[in-house]
Amino acid sequence: MLSHGTTGFAAYATSHVEATEVALNEASTAGVRALIGQVLMDVHAPSSLICDTNLLIEQSARLLESWSPANAVCGDGCRVSTIISPRFALCSSMDLMTDAAALAKNSNAFIQTHLAEMRTECEQVVKMYEVEDYLTVYERAGILGEHTLLGHGVWLSDDEVARLSAYRSVITHCPLANSFLSSGTMNRERLRDVGVRLYLGSESGAGYERSRVRVARAMIEAGFKAGSRAP
Repeated sequence: MLSHGTTGFAAYATSHVEATEVALNEASTAGVRALIGQVLMDVHAPSSLICDTNLLIEQSARLLESWSPANAVCGDGCRVSTIISPRFALCSSMDLMTDAAALAKNSNAFIQTHLAEMRTECEQVVKMYEVEDYLTVYERAGILGEHTLLGHGVWLSDDEVARLSAYRSVITHCPLANSFLSSGTMNRERLRDVGVRLYLGSESGAGYERSRVRVARAMIEAGFKAGSRAP
C-alpha cells in the first residue's frame, strides 16, 4: 500500500488474535495511520475460523487495552489502533454483535462490519433474523453510529439509506470487489444525495487492487453504470 501512496487505512486482519497483533505491530513500525481489527465470527463458518463468543470479546478487549489512542504499546503519538470487527450478520451471532457494539461504545472505538453486499446475503439475513430489512439487525445490536464503517452497501432500500444518514454511519464503497464478484453496482449518488458518508475500499481477496487511484477510477466508472439505470 505504501508503494501506491496509501498511508492510512482501516483493515480486517484474520480471525486469530495473534495474527492481528502482528499486523498492528507491523503497521506501527511502518508509521502509517491504521485501524486494524480481529475478525469476529462465532457461527456458520469453518471451525478453524470461529471462536467462543465470550473469548472473542475478551480478546477484543485486550487488543483495545493495548492498542488504543490513550494507551498504545507503541508509545506517545502512536497512529495505530484496533477496530472492533464482527464479520457480518451471517457469521456473527446477535450476542456477539451486541457485545462487540457495547465494547466499542464503552471504549469510544471504531467498529466495522459488512452490509448488503449481495442480494442472496440480504435475503438470508432477513430470513435468519426474521426482520424486515438487513439494517434492522445492526440497529438491534447497537452497531450503528458515527464511528461505524459498513462495507459495500450495494442492496439497500430507500428507508435503509435514510436511516444510515441519520446514524452518520459510513458506507465503504468497494467498486472493484463488487464488479469482480458480480454482486452488483452501488448507486453512489443515491447515497450521497441524502447525506450518507462514503469512503473508498478494496479487498485483498476480491478487490485485487492496492492502488487507491485505480480504485477511485473504478468508483467513477461504477457511478456512470449505476446512473444509467432508473433509481
